[in-house]
Amino acid sequence: MNDNDKPKGGLIEELNELRQKVALLEKTLSQKEMHASEEVTSRLYKTNESVNLRKLAEQHLPAPPPIDLLELTREDIEHLFHELQVHQIELELQNDELLKNQQELEQSRDLLYDLYDLAPVGYLTVNKSGIIRKANLTLAAMLNADKQSLVGKPLSHFVHPEDQNLYFLKGRDLFRSPSLKQTEIRMLNSDGSFFHAMLTGRKTENTKEARLVVTDITPLKRTEEALKYAEKENKRAADIVANIGVGLHIYQLEDIDDDSSLRMITVNEAAAVMTGIPAGKTIGRTLDENFPELRRMEVPQKYAQVARSGISIELGEIHYSNEQIGFATFFVKVFPLPENCVGVSFENITKRKLLESQLHHSQRLDSLGTLAGGIAHEFNNILSIIRGYGDILLQKLPEDSTEKSYMENVHTASRRAVDLTKQILTFSRMEHQKNDVHYIQPLIKEVLKMMRATLPVTIEIQEDIDSNCAPILADPSQIHQVLVNLFTNAFHAMEETGGLLTVTLKQETHNGNQPLLSELKGDSFLKLTVSDTGYGIPIEDQEKIFDPFFTTKKVGEGTGLGLSMVHSIIKQHGGIITVESEMKTEQCSGGTSFHIYLPTASRSSESQQEEKKTLPRGRGHILVVDDDTLITEVYQDILTETGYDVTAFDNELDALKKFQQNPDQFDLIFTDFTMPHLTGDQLSQQILKIRPDIPIILTTGYSNMISEKKAKALGIQEFLMKPVEKIQLLETIQKLLKKNPENNHSNTIFS
Repeated sequence: MNDNDKPKGGLIEELNELRQKVALLEKTLSQKEMHASEEVTSRLYKTNESVNLRKLAEQHLPAPPPIDLLELTREDIEHLFHELQVHQIELELQNDELLKNQQELEQSRDLLYDLYDLAPVGYLTVNKSGIIRKANLTLAAMLNADKQSLVGKPLSHFVHPEDQNLYFLKGRDLFRSPSLKQTEIRMLNSDGSFFHAMLTGRKTENTKEARLVVTDITPLKRTEEALKYAEKENKRAADIVANIGVGLHIYQLEDIDDDSSLRMITVNEAAAVMTGIPAGKTIGRTLDENFPELRRMEVPQKYAQVARSGISIELGEIHYSNEQIGFATFFVKVFPLPENCVGVSFENITKRKLLESQLHHSQRLDSLGTLAGGIAHEFNNILSIIRGYGDILLQKLPEDSTEKSYMENVHTASRRAVDLTKQILTFSRMEHQKNDVHYIQPLIKEVLKMMRATLPVTIEIQEDIDSNCAPILADPSQIHQVLVNLFTNAFHAMEETGGLLTVTLKQETHNGNQPLLSELKGDSFLKLTVSDTGYGIPIEDQEKIFDPFFTTKKVGEGTGLGLSMVHSIIKQHGGIITVESEMKTEQCSGGTSFHIYLPTASRSSESQQEEKKTLPRGRGHILVVDDDTLITEVYQDILTETGYDVTAFDNELDALKKFQQNPDQFDLIFTDFTMPHLTGDQLSQQILKIRPDIPIILTTGYSNMISEKKAKALGIQEFLMKPVEKIQLLETIQKLLKKNPENNHSNTIFS
């Protein structure tokens, strides 16, 4: 049955039921609308269709109905019924839409809560008193606290004590304006540790609260501190590099295949000082432009190879010179750097090389001195015999005889041999010469005169000798030896090509700008220069030319002792010797100059030779002890001929036994030092224990174990060096016996 077949009363009843359902539906919808968010309601009202449906329902469903339903016709009721059904459907659609939007809102709210709680930064809301009103889980995790426990607590409880003043100051600023505020503070964890935080916040417009974002910037602060430390360390490293005593050059190989493209990009202050070239004049220039002389040493090629291979090398010693620093030796290392760069570190080892050379020189001299001492001892013993018997023969031979002339020549030769022995000991620093005041101008002229007779005509001698130069304290024979050696070396340097030998002597005074001469004593000095125009001395040999046995001459042409002897003699005289030399090339004439600096002495007359004296004679009993039989015999003959009684022994133990048997028999003891069983000082001590008053003369050819000072400290009255001159021996004996006449048990008569 359709609606048209229904009675009117039934339609009215259904209409009332429908009106009740619509009313109920509207009531439910109204309740849901009240709980829906403003956003959903706004969305519903913004939909034109929803607005039209609402207006249509309001038009067709007025409450209460203005007329009685019984008065309506069937058609009106059916029409009204239809409209109510349509309205019901619209309300149900609207309800479904509202449910859907409510679900979306709840999902958005859940998502918002998740984003708020699980954000990578801390969120919180505080009131003007700084009380936490709301906080997210991230902030709770930062503070190592429970989220709910944070609410209601002052935020200041979680601020580092040292940052409290800053926090309260910034907190007041936060509520003064709605602009964004930001500050750094340290926040405390529940365990007392802290972290660095960045607080960013803004006051809300309609409330008395502020929302804050807390970001943990501890890693950032650590990075900043690390960067500051690195910057500080880099600056410190740069300062060290700039001021360290090692020079540093950094070059960039601009063309990997071209070593001439090495361009300097960095130089430290030490390098500028060492090379004598300011950094401003080297940076930006190529290696060949800065140091062209290094090309012939293949230095640029080696630098470039390091840049290509990435392997460090040691170049070792490099000799370099310029007008600013003169000659210098550097120890060079090269190491690779990024971007085809190489670092070059170098150290000036000139002084160290000089000290090493001096040490080696000293060590060689010490070794040579030990050998020289032994040779001198034996040689002086031999000379004692030769000179002793020579003196005896000279006394006995007729004045005009050929034999006496021969013997005088032997005597002169033996004197030269004695001087040579002294020079060997001086050279080995084993004997200090007793110098006297002498003018050296006559010595120079004498040696030059001798040299002119032997030099070829291709060598010219030019002299500039100042006759007004002051004298020096010197041994003439040693100065003679120095001149002969220097002139001979100059001759050898020009022997093949000829040349000019120049000798100059002048007197100068210290001007304060000559550090080399600071060791010279006094205010003035003599400068003796011997120059030649020969082939020159290589740079690498110049520091070794004064070493013993070093020579640049061919085998058989020199021993290497000449210049070392010269060096030793000059040092013994308190002087200094230096050398300047350039190798002869097509561009350079070459040549060598030796400069000798000697301190002057006060002007006085040159020492005069003592007048010849007659041999002193006397009487007394002398005990002679020497392990060389020939020496005891010669001294016995000399002393016997001059009136003395002599008992001689070549065994010191036999001599001591003889003395012990009759100590009053002897007036004086003359003994050698070096003997196999008892040394001379030991024998003397044994004798002095028996007779403390007896005079003793101790003699030696050489020994580093005894000296005049040590001998006299033992009670030995005189100390003589072999070979002992006959006149010296007799005068010494006479002096001692006169000094102690009460000890003369033989009633010595002096004449």
